[in-house]
Amino acid sequence: MGVASPVLWFKHSKARGSCWWCGRLKVAAAYPDVNVFKNLFDVLSKTVDEVCLVFTAEGMRVKAMDPANVALLDVLFPRDAFVEYEVEGEARIGLNLNVIMKLLKRGKRGDRIDIKADDESVEITITGVVKRTYKLRNLEVATPEIPEAQLIFDTAVTILVDPLKEALRDIEIVGTQAIFEYKEDEEALIISSPGETKYTMKLSRASGAVIDIESSKPSKSVYSVDYLLNTLSLVKVADTVKIEFSTQMPLRLRFDLPAGGTAVYLLAPAAT
Repeated sequence: MGVASPVLWFKHSKARGSCWWCGRLKVAAAYPDVNVFKNLFDVLSKTVDEVCLVFTAEGMRVKAMDPANVALLDVLFPRDAFVEYEVEGEARIGLNLNVIMKLLKRGKRGDRIDIKADDESVEITITGVVKRTYKLRNLEVATPEIPEAQLIFDTAVTILVDPLKEALRDIEIVGTQAIFEYKEDEEALIISSPGETKYTMKLSRASGAVIDIESSKPSKSVYSVDYLLNTLSLVKVADTVKIEFSTQMPLRLRFDLPAGGTAVYLLAPAAT
């Protein structure tokens, strides 16, 4: 079984041209823990090769859709999440994710990251026991114009992140797809695998892993494990995840990041 045509779920168009700005771009922002950015960019690197960070008066936003248009990652860090934040108008920073990941891996948990940029270059400083400064070219990166998806989900279950991580790791061993099912009579989220080799994880309020459940009807849908595994870096920096889905509809995972940031991962259902 493959993945359903994403055209059914995500309608978008590529922006004509590249990242642009009016006048001289200026942004200076500092975040208290480089580890959060490192894990975020790790997820992005599994989705696209280059990314455009958009800084506005409200905060920093990043949107990325994979080439097959199956998965969408939407990340927002409000300005209050930063320990320092200055921006003129709307500032855009284009980065090569392969390069930036090599730099961020030099930082350690709790190291501060400073990002400064003008219209030609980006300066990234990681400060911990030692201070490292890197200067990169501000790339012209074409960005997808992705409209807000107006999706209504029948089931929403908020759980601790560790059970989701363990379920995906277990299913990876036995198959390529994961079934998400909410059983109303049991008030439980079931994560399982199709095929001859069966795997099942049952999460209910009694298990201690479920924080909240909202559901209007039973729901069941199938998703690609490979795409879901791409979110595991977010598990490292979030404590909870909100799982939203309906029968044969997209899956939405919402991770609450430290200091008020959010990462939303939207995945089209697999074809059955």
